[in-house]
Amino acid sequence: MPEVEILESHKAIRAAVCNKATRYGPLDLPYVIAVNVIAEHVDTSDIMNALFGKEYVEIRRNADGSLDQSCGRKRDGAWFGPTGPRNTRVSAALIANNLAEWTIHQSPVLIHNPFAAKPLPIKLWPLPQLVPDERRERLVDRSGVDVADLLDLPRPWPPVD
Repeated sequence: MPEVEILESHKAIRAAVCNKATRYGPLDLPYVIAVNVIAEHVDTSDIMNALFGKEYVEIRRNADGSLDQSCGRKRDGAWFGPTGPRNTRVSAALIANNLAEWTIHQSPVLIHNPFAAKPLPIKLWPLPQLVPDERRERLVDRSGVDVADLLDLPRPWPPVD
């Protein structure tokens, strides 16, 4: 009988970003870290958990028996840790999922670090990205060109023989 496996892709993403964050010392230009996640399942939730801390839901029972619920993030992310923002030299993370020649048509996601000391100009990246809003309270989707169009790949990709 197959074993149950807990998928925790966020840990691999967080480790890769943290390991690369200080590799080159102080930089004068924006610094983007690219990570190719080799996993069966990676979604936006995994990426946000890796960068900003794992999501949690807390339910408390009040004295009158009613329940209160609150949501938040643990302070265990690559960009937000126990004392607040960290790895601020990282401007953005470019996350691909199982990048290979047969998956090159799938756009990687570029996530801007809202705490970056040297932010990456949004207009430099032509593909879809997640960018901080003005108040830096959340990330918003910014559309872009499709990577298959940018690379002028035939449809379908990979080509059928």
